[in-house]
Amino acid sequence: MRILVVKFRNIGDVLLTTPLFANLRAHFPSATIHAAINAESLPMLEGNPNIDAIFAYERTRIKKLGILARAREEWRYFRQFRSGYDVLINTTESERGAWIAQLCRPTTHIAPACNLLLRPTHLLSPYKGHIIDHHLEAISLLGKEIVSKAATLVYGEQHLAHVRKLGLPPRYVHFHPLSRWQFKCIDDALSAAIIDFIQNELDIPVILSAAPNAAEIGRIDKILALCASKPLNFAGKLNLKELAALADNATCFVGVDTATMHIAAALDTPTIAFFVASAVFHWGAWDNALSDCPYSNLDGIQRMGKHSMFVKNSALRDRDIMHNREENGTFTLENFDWENFKRELNEKLQ
Repeated sequence: MRILVVKFRNIGDVLLTTPLFANLRAHFPSATIHAAINAESLPMLEGNPNIDAIFAYERTRIKKLGILARAREEWRYFRQFRSGYDVLINTTESERGAWIAQLCRPTTHIAPACNLLLRPTHLLSPYKGHIIDHHLEAISLLGKEIVSKAATLVYGEQHLAHVRKLGLPPRYVHFHPLSRWQFKCIDDALSAAIIDFIQNELDIPVILSAAPNAAEIGRIDKILALCASKPLNFAGKLNLKELAALADNATCFVGVDTATMHIAAALDTPTIAFFVASAVFHWGAWDNALSDCPYSNLDGIQRMGKHSMFVKNSALRDRDIMHNREENGTFTLENFDWENFKRELNEKLQ
């Protein structure tokens, strides 16, 4: 049997498909299981024992090409699927996933409802709960039981060695205050106050991380300028596997809703995250030891096992969340629930 899972989305989205691969391997141990993803997300699946091959689409490079060159590159990518699959699972309304389905004509085609020439044999429901549960609906549609909901992320000793060379203390809090989507971020002054509290009041080193791009590095510099303490700044110095090593060895992770939060949670690091413009019941940090998602669309503190989410402006629909964000803003020094934050943090540092 040949199985292909398609997920042309962002880094955290791809990481949260790993329970799906684990279930596929458990039920079809002799199957050949492949993944089709964007190249930027490759580190989320590399080394995963449940995946035999990954087809990475170089979206950033291909988008910069001229029309003819882009068409050639698109065909070079898609022709890899001509050998066909018995089962194709397209986890999103992906146009490219639909093209792949047209090309390989799977016997079993699981996908959301969308404008496809080739209608799926099984339809995924619209998002109702956590994205991990949404992915795992494919297992139920295959007539199988869900055996695990734990996410998996693999990194190597070389990645941890690189982080250690930067100066890794034996105990630290990993703080990732930024996202590529700036509207998800908390106020810079609040980020600085959190850093100072952990370093000065709790006497625990803080290590900052951020993506290696000018916008995030510049904003980290602004946060550092507001700090009274001096955290270790690893911003822009780590690739995704090295970032995983940093998160895995932290005593606790603190940050916003972004791929780094999902990386920390997948590695079972106790997590505190801030949700200001995304649905926590879809994207909250997942506790691998649990199977039922308790997150709702309510503001306030929400917990799943070892993880705590501070939620502001939550809503049922993305457009409502963004409207709430514009109307009510983000977490700031003035509106932040410091006492509850201190309590949640101290519990995770025990």
